[in-house]
Amino acid sequence: MCNNCGNIILRKSFYSKRDFINCTQYIRELIESGRYETDAPSLDIDSLKDRDGIWTKDIFRFTVRCKECGLSLIHI
Repeated sequence: MCNNCGNIILRKSFYSKRDFINCTQYIRELIESGRYETDAPSLDIDSLKDRDGIWTKDIFRFTVRCKECGLSLIHI
């Protein structure tokens, strides 16, 4: 772990959908900072729902990597 990723907030679980949405916003901010990259094509919450606004999955998986040291930080 480098100085770049040493202060990242890691989560083991989410207590609500709102908690998950807040975390995806945090991840978006990390990616937008330019110091991290993800294998997810999009962190768009609406893409995780069907036409009726129902969540299509209970498990969402992607990885966020530090561009400085290459450490995989977040698996959801």
